[in-house]
Amino acid sequence: MSSELFVNRELSWLDFNERVLTLAEDPSVPLLERFKFVAIFSSNLDEFFQVRVGALHDRVESGITQVSFDGLSPTQQLLAIRRKTLELMTRRDVVINVLFSQLENYQFKMVDSSELGLSECSFLNDYFLREVLPILTPLAVDPTHPF
Repeated sequence: MSSELFVNRELSWLDFNERVLTLAEDPSVPLLERFKFVAIFSSNLDEFFQVRVGALHDRVESGITQVSFDGLSPTQQLLAIRRKTLELMTRRDVVINVLFSQLENYQFKMVDSSELGLSECSFLNDYFLREVLPILTPLAVDPTHPF
């Protein structure tokens, strides 16, 4: 069979994730839902790189050059993934900037810590220590310290 009859598994997965990103770009989708789609897109991409791209790198490092059904070697797949991912990441960055600018219409603004006053920094530091840090700190769970 001809390799043109097959779609690359990894590139097809990136096409799927691109459809998730497209939902984040859609102005008819509510603003906070669009943020969720950006988060889903990013989470999916992280897992894709950890599992699938990692496996392709393992194949390259092992010297495996066998082509997939679509006719691409592991190295060719990695190059195609890189091109597509760079395009998607650029689109994701544009979407995030648009979404944050739209949040400002609702009195939400991202600020740099250098823009905060002393009392605001103190409040955030206290809040972090009291509310956030305790849930970030790993718990010791063993027979003598049950969860």
